[in-house]
Amino acid sequence: MLSQDALIHVTTEKAWQSAASAGRYFPTGFEAEGFIHCCHRSQLEQVLSDHFSGQRGVLLLVLDRLLLEAEIRYERAANGDDYPHVYGPIKPNVVIQSIPASRINGDWQLP
Repeated sequence: MLSQDALIHVTTEKAWQSAASAGRYFPTGFEAEGFIHCCHRSQLEQVLSDHFSGQRGVLLLVLDRLLLEAEIRYERAANGDDYPHVYGPIKPNVVIQSIPASRINGDWQLP
């Protein structure tokens, strides 16, 4: 089970496998935005619903803050929540857990 303060990045299995073999991960949109979107457990369902509703192979990457070399900034989103943003790449050794996200009857089954 994920703790409420877990630092989570949501991606796809395909994107993560490609990045993991390259030694660092930059998601689509990084060049334009300059950061990697993350969330906490309490924000996860909203992130999945808003950005991954039609996707398969969704993966939750739980990051170790102590191993993360990039800065984390909390920034306000349009919904009023403060989300953690990682201002640099995610290296494979920073991921302490990768959890496939699944749906049953259309509802996300969250750890």
